[in-house]
Amino acid sequence: MKVVVLAQDGALGRATLGALATEHRIVGVFTPAPEGAARPGPLRRALSRLRGRSLMAMAGATGAPFVATPRPSDELLEQMIARTQADLTIMAGFPWLLGPRALSASALGTLNVHAALLPRHRGVLPLFWIYHADDRETGVSVHWADARPDEGDIVSQEGFALMRGRPVDELNLENASRGAELLRRTLQLLETGTAPRTPQDNRHATAAPWVRAGTPMIDFSTWGAERCWHFLAGLLNRWIEPVHDAAGNAVAYRSVRGF
Repeated sequence: MKVVVLAQDGALGRATLGALATEHRIVGVFTPAPEGAARPGPLRRALSRLRGRSLMAMAGATGAPFVATPRPSDELLEQMIARTQADLTIMAGFPWLLGPRALSASALGTLNVHAALLPRHRGVLPLFWIYHADDRETGVSVHWADARPDEGDIVSQEGFALMRGRPVDELNLENASRGAELLRRTLQLLETGTAPRTPQDNRHATAAPWVRAGTPMIDFSTWGAERCWHFLAGLLNRWIEPVHDAAGNAVAYRSVRGF
């Protein structure tokens, strides 16, 4: 199939592009750029090729156009996707919600790879909320994208146990590997016409919104010590909980060794 990929330059985006490029024709790679950012110049493109594993370099290796763009309108994004004449649009860690015109710009529509077991943790920060909710199992989902964030019909899922206190960066890498492979198999089902569509059960849905740094998130009056340790140790280097002693003084920390 001809596939256009919408992704950030992270583990999931790179793994997804790498997996798809082995079996399908990549006709475009779109990634977010800050408002007012200029198109990557020759020096940046050359440095990207030297780094070898950036999303830009990987797109170049497939021969696909690479576009870093500030957030476009739904109409403009529809036009950008339509010009690729893609059979399918793939979103992988893409931070923007697509409008109805962009979602249907490819012949078959748009699939999204989400780093959680939907309908749990719908939103932009699933890994944070997986640790906060004390989930013992996590996983990846491939679903049809629609106008509501992470609510479309599920095509495939894969779950696995989450080790207590596991560093979130390790989990992110495993999600990327599993998600890319799951997506590769999903496209094989699409090609044979055997891909299922399972509506999500909204009764079990939870949200995964953005959290401002410095917001207290642990309820020390009800959480057990092991749960506090799991949250603090797992998210260390990505999240620093505002901790205070009995007198109300802030306590700084740089490691979480045990409980």
